[in-house]
Amino acid sequence: MVEWIRAIPGPTFLLIFTLVWAFLSVILWVWLKYDGTNKLYIPEWASMNPYTIAYLRDGAEAVLHTAFFSLYDKGYLRLTGRNLQDYDIVRSVKDRKVMVNAVERALYAHLIYPRSMGDVLNDTILLSRLDDLMAPIQEDLIDEGLLKSTRQHMVAISKVIIIIGTLIVFGGIKWNLGVQNDRPVGFLTIMLIIYPIITIVLLRPQGLHTAAGKRLLSDLEDHYSWLQLLIGDGRSPVGINPAFVVAVFGPFGLSRVGPYSGVQHALMYEYVPEPAYDHYYDDDDDDIWDDDDDDGWHFGGGGSSGGGCGGGGGGFSFGCGGCG
Repeated sequence: MVEWIRAIPGPTFLLIFTLVWAFLSVILWVWLKYDGTNKLYIPEWASMNPYTIAYLRDGAEAVLHTAFFSLYDKGYLRLTGRNLQDYDIVRSVKDRKVMVNAVERALYAHLIYPRSMGDVLNDTILLSRLDDLMAPIQEDLIDEGLLKSTRQHMVAISKVIIIIGTLIVFGGIKWNLGVQNDRPVGFLTIMLIIYPIITIVLLRPQGLHTAAGKRLLSDLEDHYSWLQLLIGDGRSPVGINPAFVVAVFGPFGLSRVGPYSGVQHALMYEYVPEPAYDHYYDDDDDDIWDDDDDDGWHFGGGGSSGGGCGGGGGGFSFGCGGCG
């Protein structure tokens, strides 16, 4: 094989190397796509509440976005600021006892001072508490085959190492022969660096979702596209929790006009460190960790002020998603 590679002219080898890279990338894409979860049964969209969907889509940050929007929609939070670049989140009501959702209660407890969304997303204390709350959700999503387990991550990494290693060995033989014979290897050196990077960036083998998880997210986007269009037209939905649009699409699912104008800007606000306070949360709000509501963490969909999508009761992973 070495002699065969030695006999290939340099420009021809660069073309062959590019074709080999493309071929191996296709193999890796197929290999990663068919991860054993393709034919798994996935939960019906109606059985999932906004916080489960948000965590599946983008983890803790998506959960906080959804919690903020839900509290804003219910009137618990409001935005202050003189312009789009100066939005702060502040409390608008004092009574937090009616909040049955533990995530919303945790976020509300950390907003005794006006804060930007960027500052909230970088609050290590809040994120730590959120990790505790969402741990059962994460476990359930892994058990359902929607998020990758540690073993599945290792398998994906092994596949990448095999494919990229094969490419590097193939190109490395020619590169070594070129160096030994004092031939130019500049273009090949660049390819050996760039092609693996492009492969990893495009195929994202480090991604959190299994094939089943990606399929479910796609189904959710298709199902809730009408809700995104409704809010995009500046109208308020009736009979369904509007937080689903943030859970499924993120801040980009919101409109810059209508009843939620400004919310998209607040959610996408660039992080600017806030002045340090002794406490960013209520010292006397330990009840957010108490199981006062008797039947679990209540990750159900909470319901909007406009019409009330029924919130979920018990169960960690899939609360009630229907409309009440």
